[in-house]
Amino acid sequence: MGSAEFAEGRIASHERAVAQRDIACKRKVDLGTRWNAVESDMQTRMINGNKAVRDRFLSLQTAKVESARKLFAEGD
Repeated sequence: MGSAEFAEGRIASHERAVAQRDIACKRKVDLGTRWNAVESDMQTRMINGNKAVRDRFLSLQTAKVESARKLFAEGD
């Protein structure tokens, strides 16, 4: 990915073969599952590490939804 060799022009058989080997390697080491687990863990730690920000955001979003419900109820 990002190789100047494959940046332009038609897809050559060599490029196709490289892509197939790349996919086979990723499947062999279960990269998708591993990547997802690590990224999920990082996101969970970030979310839990910012509880005050998360709580404030939730409060603001809840207030917005409540205001919208009132506006729609008044229009009936």
